[in-house]
Amino acid sequence: MQEFLIRRLEEEIRQLRKDVDVLRDGVLVVYGHPPERPRNGFYYANGAPGWNPGSGRGLYRYDETTGLYTFLG
Repeated sequence: MQEFLIRRLEEEIRQLRKDVDVLRDGVLVVYGHPPERPRNGFYYANGAPGWNPGSGRGLYRYDETTGLYTFLG
């Protein structure tokens, strides 16, 4: 069980590092449809008529715990 938790934590840290690198570099993929398996992180939606998670085109943060996208701008 402890090894599983350590692996899971390492995976999350790697994903967070990738997300931070993307934001730092200013490079975001523009999504025209919802990700099939979204993970905690940042997504740039292209808005209607493509993918609109709630507030049109812009940057969103996805939270796996709640399943919600929060509009950042």
